[in-house]
Amino acid sequence: MKTFKFSLGLIFPILISISTQAFSITSSDTLETVLRLKAGQVVPKSLIEEADSRELARALVKRKSLKEDASNARRSEHRFDFYQHSQIVLAFPFQYFASIRQHGFLNQFQVNHSINLDRKHRAIVEDKMLDLRIPRDARLSSRVNVLRPKYAYLNLDLDRDDPFLEKLSAFPALRIEGRYGNVFASLRSNVKDRATFTAGDSMLVLGAKIGTASTLNVRQTNPEKADHYFEAQIWGELNLSDVEFFLVNCEGPDFGDALKTENIEALKESGLPVYKCVPRSKYPNSSAFPYFLDRRERL
Repeated sequence: MKTFKFSLGLIFPILISISTQAFSITSSDTLETVLRLKAGQVVPKSLIEEADSRELARALVKRKSLKEDASNARRSEHRFDFYQHSQIVLAFPFQYFASIRQHGFLNQFQVNHSINLDRKHRAIVEDKMLDLRIPRDARLSSRVNVLRPKYAYLNLDLDRDDPFLEKLSAFPALRIEGRYGNVFASLRSNVKDRATFTAGDSMLVLGAKIGTASTLNVRQTNPEKADHYFEAQIWGELNLSDVEFFLVNCEGPDFGDALKTENIEALKESGLPVYKCVPRSKYPNSSAFPYFLDRRERL
């Protein structure tokens, strides 16, 4: 099977075996263990093997948020609330939907393929995201690689007046192009609890600010610091149970032909709502290459 590849780093599933198991450590024990980890410390492989990957991911992101809360609290200026006013959106070509439905969304370390083949550099970047070291494991199906993030982006809520959004929309580089895929999976809000974010491509901004949904700060006066888009890194297992709805048939010059009726019906068979999508038009620049997506009628 060919693997679709593009700069966001989203990796689409190939058929590999991922073991399932009963986890022997509780969520409270997982959090307690993670909060004791010091900066730069290796996340114990035993913890990764014994904990549910979603619970461990939430604990790791919680640790990061707590470390940053104090410094953010000292900043008095109003900042955009990324937790309340955004959605994580993952784009994929429909041709991979059957595999996604069976195996979930996988990352470079699980499929051994990406537009950026430098696994070593990506591992360094992912360590920096958490200020911890993730063990290296060459086995595609290892629990370590299940924990590693899957990549998407933030779709910002424009149904509100905000000077930050007005400034942000003025920068053409902030648009996500349709070449990333013709189906957009809008993820459930609680996925943010196990996600980190960068203002731009994480592979290119190693020294940049990496935050969580509650701590990511981009100054309202300097929205150009966003550098193209807001990338989301979702830690732990990610599958269709984490998806709220699909957006398809977006209007715009870059999205190509609309999905066939049978493709839309296949998406519906997952039990998830499917909507025709449209770029939000409140800000005129957002319609050229859709980045701010909205749902129209349900299909």
